[in-house]
Amino acid sequence: MNEICYVRFLNASANSPAFDIYVNDKLFASALSYKNFTEYFKGNMGEYNIKIYKAGDKKNIILQENVELFMNNIYTIAIIDISNGLTLNLIGDHLRNLDKNYAYIRFINLSPSLRNLDIVINNVLVISDLEYGVESNYLKILPGTYNFKAISYGELVLENPRLVLDAGKIYSGYIVGNEGDIKILLPLEGATYLKF
Repeated sequence: MNEICYVRFLNASANSPAFDIYVNDKLFASALSYKNFTEYFKGNMGEYNIKIYKAGDKKNIILQENVELFMNNIYTIAIIDISNGLTLNLIGDHLRNLDKNYAYIRFINLSPSLRNLDIVINNVLVISDLEYGVESNYLKILPGTYNFKAISYGELVLENPRLVLDAGKIYSGYIVGNEGDIKILLPLEGATYLKF
């Protein structure tokens, strides 16, 4: 039985330095800075111990959590801000059966400044009240270039007039940053190209 999974990390903490990440006490990533992802790692299903340190300083642990990963799944583990420090947000790439004529996109609110987030594409409200730390459902959309807006409590917090989505691709739009400096990160999801 194939019991593998894939996992990558995202530093979504605008308030933190770069991180060294250890998985089961082995160095997984060095100096992962804000807004950056690691590559995907292929591993076995099971429970993993995650330790986060300030880059270059293994004396003081910033965060330690255990996560359970299941076979045939693809994960992004986001390091995010909470009121008393940091936590890990485990995000699964769920979509598998694709219509190659369409693009797929979802949005994930990782900005602690945005407690309720509305997503508008080409002046149409497509997602409403997306709470912090929560992911939306996938949107199936024709490939093309779109005007993207993020709105919080009626205020425009981010706009990208040239959001390009290609056919047969799956995207996650990670909304990160603090008030006044909100960004969208738009990587391809591993489900687009990883194989089991």
